[in-house]
Amino acid sequence: MAYASLSDLVAAFGEAELVRLTTPAGQPLGEVQPARAGRALDEASELMDSYIRRRYAVPVQASGALRSCCCALARFDLAHSGDSQPSDQMTAARKERIAWLDAIAAGRVQLDAAEQLAPQSLARVTDRARTLQPGDML
Repeated sequence: MAYASLSDLVAAFGEAELVRLTTPAGQPLGEVQPARAGRALDEASELMDSYIRRRYAVPVQASGALRSCCCALARFDLAHSGDSQPSDQMTAARKERIAWLDAIAAGRVQLDAAEQLAPQSLARVTDRARTLQPGDML
């Protein structure tokens, strides 16, 4: 399930840009290519889930922040194909969104209305010196 739709992508970046980004190199510009845009949105959503699933059951309900993140990641991927390269603005937006996703995965950012996973029991590490008892093996 994609966190954003084609209409979200067009609303975020404009139809003219999406026509340019989804039209294969060497082809005349015409309309937004829904299949290419849809693939980019699906891939962006899968990337997002790889971070989100560390703390939440996925997919989570799409919020404005998740839609915006999905659109920014899809835009970067669409611009990073064929002969084109993403602009500095697109690269910075992707880096910012990945940092946000990393903060979600680390638990520094909470997603409202998302089902949080139960904490897993993890081994604890201590830096205390171990006291050996007679008969202990090293």
